[in-house]
Amino acid sequence: MKLSRLQGLDSATATTLKTAGLDDSGKLLDAAYVLEDQSELASLLGIDQTTFSELVNRAELSSIQGMGQIYSDLLVSVGITTLVALSNCEPYKLHATIKQSAKAQNVGRIPNRATVEDWIEQANELTKDK
Repeated sequence: MKLSRLQGLDSATATTLKTAGLDDSGKLLDAAYVLEDQSELASLLGIDQTTFSELVNRAELSSIQGMGQIYSDLLVSVGITTLVALSNCEPYKLHATIKQSAKAQNVGRIPNRATVEDWIEQANELTKDK
C-alpha cells in the first residue's frame, strides 16, 4: 500500500519518507525491520519516534491480505492499532465492534465475520515470532 494512503501521515513526513525511497508500506517495513531499534531509523529520517512507530504499525496492518485502507482505518477507529492487538482479538466481538463502527462512519461494505477471523489468523501467523 502506498504510504500516502496510511491514516496519520502528514505531507512533510510523506515527503521525507518518499525522498528516502520509502514510498510504500513494504519498503517502510523492510527498513524498520533491518534495525532492531526503530528509533535510530526515525532519528536518521528526522521523524518523531511516536509518529514513526504509529506508521510502522499501520503499515503492518496493511500487510494483512484483504486489508485495504478503509478496513485498516476501521480497525484503528475501534482501537486495534497493531498486529499483536489484532492477534489477541475474539473474532465474534471484533466483528460486532467493527460492524457498529462501520455503520456509525457510513462505511458501505462491512467485512463479514469470516473475513475478520482470517485477519486474526493472519495476524497470529505474522506475530508468532515476536
